[in-house]
Parts: sequence; structure tokens; C-alpha cells
Amino acid sequence: MKKSITFFSEKSKIIITTSKNPSRMSLNFIKKLNIIFPCSHRVNRGNLSLKSLIRFCIIQNVANLILVYQIKNKPSCMVIFHLPSGPTLFFKLFNVITSAVEKKLNLSHQSTLVVIEGFGSPLGKCIIFIFISLFSFFKKNFRKIIFLKEKKSFVFLRCYWFFLKEKLKKKFFLEKIHPNFDMYLFKISLEIFFQQKKIAFKWYKKPGTAIFIKS
Repeated sequence: MKKSITFFSEKSKIIITTSKNPSRMSLNFIKKLNIIFPCSHRVNRGNLSLKSLIRFCIIQNVANLILVYQIKNKPSCMVIFHLPSGPTLFFKLFNVITSAVEKKLNLSHQSTLVVIEGFGSPLGKCIIFIFISLFSFFKKNFRKIIFLKEKKSFVFLRCYWFFLKEKLKKKFFLEKIHPNFDMYLFKISLEIFFQQKKIAFKWYKKPGTAIFIKS
């Protein structure tokens, strides 16, 4: 099932940051994420603890915090905190592509059309609810297209630039831009993770098995 999303939540703040001591690859990745999400702001985390970072975001009325972790200097995990009360989604990252040379396009504040495929299960609906909250209002004159496809807890994200060539009037073209990456959802916390002593998990994928654990 494919459908385009032409409705979005109110314009909200999004903070994107990394784990401590980020590599160049991680910094480049969050720079590219800043292009995808129109209302996002990149923040240098420094030595700020996760609890302090979450408190700061809540005080600043931030709607979503995106935190990118790394293994061997490569982006390996992305956590989305839906503030102020959750849920929190944990994704493993695969096939991250950010290194292609892009044209100098001002895409960070361009309106976005989101096209989705899948997300029909209860788990898929939970995922897409959070992702839709990361985008601002839809406008007719959109220039970016984001394709989101979900299949068996995997989410595939592809970015395109929508444009009209001057010489070929009335002919529209899609050009792939970056980042492009795949995600695997392995955990959902009902609360803001690390904010509570005892965490209630809505969904958890046990490593190496096909067992789903629900609280």
C-alpha cells in the first residue's frame, strides 16, 4: 500500500545530535539529517549527559530529539525521543550513504512530500506516527520527496529532489540526494528512556531470535 502524506503536525522543534566524541562520519550524517527534517537544529552535545540533554530539550519545548550513536566511527544506531513523555524508538542503522557530492541546493527549509509504503500493522502505525511528527506542514510547492517503506521492522528511507528542467518545459524529474539509509527497529520504550528507574517496554526484539516481548 502506497500513499502520500499531505498532512503534518504543527511546526515543531527537532534537535539532532550525536554520542560523545563523534567521528567525522557521524557529524556528516547528522548534517544530512538536518536536510531531511525541515524544523531540525544540529547541536554540539559536548560532554552533556543524556539526562541533562533531555531536560534541556523539554525546557526548550523541543518535540523530538534524534540521537545518533556510532561504532568504529560509523553511525550505527539512531534513537528518536518523542518529547516530553515518549515513546522512544531505537533503530539500528544499515547502508548509510552520505558521501556522494551534492549540488549546492538549499534543501533544509524546503517543503517536503512524504510517500509511505507499508506501516499497516500496529507496530508500523506507531513508527509512522513518530516519523510524521518530524515533518512540518505540507505545501503544494514542495521540492523534496521522502520515500519511507516498512517491511518486517525494517524501514527504508530514500530522498529525492523534485525539479523542472528549463529546456524541457512541463517535464519533471527526480534526482536522488542523500542521505539514504535503512533502519531496523529493535526496541520501543513507552517513556523517555533513562528518565525512569524502571522502563516499560511496549515492544522489544530479542537479539538472535524472532521472539517479541510485550510488557
